[in-house]
Amino acid sequence: MVKGANAVASFLLELTALGIFGLYGYRLDLPGWARVLAAIALPLIMVMLWAIFAAPQSGTRLSGLALLAFKFVVFGAAVLALYALGYRAPALVLAAIVLVNLGLEFFTD
Repeated sequence: MVKGANAVASFLLELTALGIFGLYGYRLDLPGWARVLAAIALPLIMVMLWAIFAAPQSGTRLSGLALLAFKFVVFGAAVLALYALGYRAPALVLAAIVLVNLGLEFFTD
């Protein structure tokens, strides 16, 4: 049951990271068209990397510690982006959630 709940939490973290990357791209100090492009490109890059290295159906999915390290980098980047946007308290909460999620994944696999 813990493993299933953690998988749901991991999926929600993925969606949260997508939203954060989109917001971060839109808030970059760029001309309007470039901000829109960044708001689309940053989440798209995350989706492509996730599909290659972390998606359960991927033929090139990482495993073990490599998968955890990849998730740590992606979620960590989302935490840093949120912090850089000025949302310091939510970034710290997100960091704690990420650490619990990845810790549970490590110990339940």
